[in-house]
Amino acid sequence: MRVALFIVSLYIALSTVAFSDSWDGPYAGLILGAQFGQSSDTTAAFGYNADNNEWDYNTSGFNAGAELGYNYSFNRLVVGPEFEFGALVVQGSAAQPLSPGLDTIGKSYSNLYTAFRGRIGFDLDHTLLFATGGAIGVNYNTQVIDSCNIAPCGGTTAIASKTSFVWGFTVGGGVEHMFEGSWSAKLEYLYFNLASQSFSGITNLGNTYDWTGKTSGNVIRGALNYFF
Repeated sequence: MRVALFIVSLYIALSTVAFSDSWDGPYAGLILGAQFGQSSDTTAAFGYNADNNEWDYNTSGFNAGAELGYNYSFNRLVVGPEFEFGALVVQGSAAQPLSPGLDTIGKSYSNLYTAFRGRIGFDLDHTLLFATGGAIGVNYNTQVIDSCNIAPCGGTTAIASKTSFVWGFTVGGGVEHMFEGSWSAKLEYLYFNLASQSFSGITNLGNTYDWTGKTSGNVIRGALNYFF
């Protein structure tokens, strides 16, 4: 909430100063915002504790990074590519409802990310309303852990985990305002959905079980850009 209030206050303050002349050309800037979403884990057939059982849990975190882009203007229409990289923290966990004593926990975590998107917008007197979409890749860890430490546990322990750079898609939109000295301030919303990840784990009895993890989320953020 504090991040969102800061972003809104910054945008309002910057939108009151004088305009620059054009959206055309390259730009670079910094990103800061919040992330909230949902992850899920699903056991395979002949699964651990239950077959084909899926459970969901909320995630939260932040987004911080840098972006590079290039704009082309056609009268009031503005289009161009945008590339970004930095940290996208997605973190959450929850117990599998069908596990004995709720001692089997699904977890998600991510850190580094990158995205390649296209933008198309309409210039309303130096305020750009835009839509955006493209690909996003996240260094993502998903895991299921049964420590058998909550009675009445089933007597079996298991650790299943996978870390990989997962790709998916992202779409969204926002508003960007150009002001004096070739600077702009941007407010943006993005939805992202990562490809599902299959992973396995071995119990203390030597049996192997499979799971599938999925993550999607929402990012609300601001950016401060400089146009070269």
